[in-house]
Amino acid sequence: MIKICPFCKKEYKTYRKKTVFCSAVCYFNSMRGKSLPERKKGKFVNCPICNKSFWTVPSQNKKYCSSKCALRGNIINKKGIWGKVNNSKKAHHKEQHWNWRGGISKFRDIIRQSEEHKKWRWSVFIRDNFTCQQCGRVGGILNAHHIKSFSEYPELRFDIKNGLTLCRKCHYLLGHQNINNRQLFNLHISL
Repeated sequence: MIKICPFCKKEYKTYRKKTVFCSAVCYFNSMRGKSLPERKKGKFVNCPICNKSFWTVPSQNKKYCSSKCALRGNIINKKGIWGKVNNSKKAHHKEQHWNWRGGISKFRDIIRQSEEHKKWRWSVFIRDNFTCQQCGRVGGILNAHHIKSFSEYPELRFDIKNGLTLCRKCHYLLGHQNINNRQLFNLHISL
């Protein structure tokens, strides 16, 4: 399909229906000197604090014209002058959350989200120098694997010697192969 560039008035060939300009240079030159509303799809909004009109784009989703007004707005909201509490963790905490089912989190999930487990995981990564002990890959998405089972040996859950750094792929393969703990333990000792 042959089109005419609205900026340089040259004919150009394109296979795309939505193409308007012949090049990026023509597009940016056509934007020079135009006011902001002509350049972006957006709208003017009034600031709820100072009632000043300002330009915003839908992706930014701004409520306030400046950080000063935003700070004042959040203070007013938290004090409850507007009757609605915003940006509060208590608004969606426990019983107030739509998906609350009476505190039925699994014990293993509570342990795996604890600070002690995070420290154990980080210590294993540091000891193994952020390297997969199976394939030797450095960095990427790593998993700290328990050599002796997390559920069967609760006394070894946070023992650094019971941890092994594996990449995501090796950890997946390890779970789907029949490698017993003895073979894995021997692998770790040999390193």
